[in-house]
Amino acid sequence: MENILISIIVPVYNTKKYLKKCVESIKAQTHKNLEIILVDDGSTDGSGNLCDALQKEDPRINVFHTENKGQAAARNLGIKASKGTYLGFVDSDDYIKEDMYEIMLKEAEKHQAEITQTGYILVNESGETIREVTQEFELLQDFNDKVEHYLLTKSIAASVCEKLFHHSLKNDLLMEEGYYYEDGMVILKLLKYAKRILLLPEASYFYVQSSTSTLRGPYKKKHIISNLYEPRYYSNFLQENAPELLYMANKLYCSRSMQGYRYLQNLPELTKSERNAFEKDFLKIFSENYEALRKSKGYEAVSRRHRLSMKLFSFSPALYVFVFNKLIKRYDL
Repeated sequence: MENILISIIVPVYNTKKYLKKCVESIKAQTHKNLEIILVDDGSTDGSGNLCDALQKEDPRINVFHTENKGQAAARNLGIKASKGTYLGFVDSDDYIKEDMYEIMLKEAEKHQAEITQTGYILVNESGETIREVTQEFELLQDFNDKVEHYLLTKSIAASVCEKLFHHSLKNDLLMEEGYYYEDGMVILKLLKYAKRILLLPEASYFYVQSSTSTLRGPYKKKHIISNLYEPRYYSNFLQENAPELLYMANKLYCSRSMQGYRYLQNLPELTKSERNAFEKDFLKIFSENYEALRKSKGYEAVSRRHRLSMKLFSFSPALYVFVFNKLIKRYDL
């Protein structure tokens, strides 16, 4: 098993202060047969130079430099360049336990799993634990079970980072470029193609809640486009593969419309006409999907907090934004 090559793809963009710790945690893996692919996505803070310096320290490291095209494009470059039997992803501001890939590889081979997932630990920049997220040991083979674990119980995380993928999924791993939320969309797609998905109870991946996260702001027009695109992707998938769960797309449409409307209030790069057009789109999409969600069998499964926030938004989007800024954001709605 020690002869099996694992390709680990690390997209890098302006994370110089975190990058060395990230790469050192990968180099320290107890499974030594690694291909470490660092993709510098047009960094401007010296991260690219640090990638080159790290490459000189370890022959397992390969570095690619590209103009800034976004995380999905950087990951896709790494996927296409990879040579491993298995592929993994680590974000450049995160780090991992030294035996993470050894454990996942052993279990993946034992159970012939195309996707293997470990739990994770959310930490702040000082390394203090915010929360630990684990799941029960489970081998999922039925498609409906996979969809349920992804969309309902959320035990399959909407991220590629705490997972190990068999190379047979390599082409299907290629992500939607030009958008945020690419992790969630590709995991949704892979529910169709992975015959076995294995969930492990260990928590081995450290997500660092850092200021560099693409989803923590400052917000850009790309966030707005993504908030319009992602729910449509989910809706099309569910319409084709699991129409009984279409209400989950209605819920996502509502959530992303509310979120997008909030983002619009602090986006100076937009012209007034652009902002007005996007606001109109979000309000129309919300209205249609809120009505459909309320009529669906899944409405009662929506948390009380989310139901209240949607009701407030339907009554007055401006009041919702005001209340969110004062209170709701502390509850991550």
